[in-house]
Amino acid sequence: MRTVKKAAAFILSLIIALSVFNITYVSAKSADGYLTVSFEDFGVRSKKDINDGYVDFVKPMGVIVDETIVEYYKGENLADVTLRLLKKLNMTSEYSGSAGSGFYLASIGNFYNKNYGSVSSFGEYDAGPTSGWMVTFNNKFIDRSASEIKVSGGDCICWKYSCSLGADIGCDWSNQSAKISGFKFTPDTVKLNPAFSKNVKNYEISVPNGTKTIQVEALMENYWSEVTYKSGNKTYKFRSEIPVTNGTKITVESKFVPMAGQNPTDTDKITLTVKTISNSSITLNKDALELKYKKSETLSAELTGAKKVMWSSSDESVAKVDDNGKVTAAGRGNAVITAKTEKGDTAQCSVKVKYSFGQWLIVIFLFGWIWY
Repeated sequence: MRTVKKAAAFILSLIIALSVFNITYVSAKSADGYLTVSFEDFGVRSKKDINDGYVDFVKPMGVIVDETIVEYYKGENLADVTLRLLKKLNMTSEYSGSAGSGFYLASIGNFYNKNYGSVSSFGEYDAGPTSGWMVTFNNKFIDRSASEIKVSGGDCICWKYSCSLGADIGCDWSNQSAKISGFKFTPDTVKLNPAFSKNVKNYEISVPNGTKTIQVEALMENYWSEVTYKSGNKTYKFRSEIPVTNGTKITVESKFVPMAGQNPTDTDKITLTVKTISNSSITLNKDALELKYKKSETLSAELTGAKKVMWSSSDESVAKVDDNGKVTAAGRGNAVITAKTEKGDTAQCSVKVKYSFGQWLIVIFLFGWIWY
């Protein structure tokens, strides 16, 4: 009996072990990384195509699929992750070729849109004879099949609907320009100085003190252009976190290459130099005051990232100020009231003190000897 129990226990243990082994074996393998995929329609419809009856969807759909995090596995391409997302969202797709070769996305379907409700299919020729899906990979329109674009962590894939073979959404072949037309920064507290101008190639960017990294996005005249971001000896791709300290230089270079392997037809280059600034500030409700002799007015300060204000006057014989910002006219003339935070930020208000009409009469008739 004891032998039978031992045998039964052994068999049960074996079954449990095999079950665990089986669960481990069939579980999905770990992703090699993650990237984002999105779909949008901001294509500009042709009035002629609308009038001729070629446009089924007259109003752009806007964002169809927000930027969505999608896993990828080693060796996968742009088409692989796109189809994975559509399947995950229970959306349909029609395409030619395959994910592995010659992939061309003709349409997507089975989704809800605020302008049209339920959409069964949306793709080529639905908004005119030159309409269809195009795609940017790290903010550049691809120059080959989606099957040939290998993906990696942090990549950004955006499928964009065009009504004019790309010209309406920033891929204009009649203007083979690599010119940078501005910048977008993350966080948005980063500021460009001076204001962007196509003739300026060196800028200072103000970065709040304590910021460790920033993202730089070049806005382009033509998004067929390839853009690189360099800092130190390292090159960063689109939306990478670039480490910054005071004095860091970021070089943004772009080139327009008609087709892979060809020489650029246009280039551009801009240098951004980081200047770290205090992340606190102070502003006053007024930058100028005019007071009659012995009259008072209280200034108020708005603080960001600071808690304490210290007040001072450049000339207390003209204007005095107390700890609450109350300014009192002490004598005719001009003075400057300064409000300073514990972090060193300052704001100023100029004060002009004048005599009233009655006070002037006293000055004139009594020579100013005995009045207050």
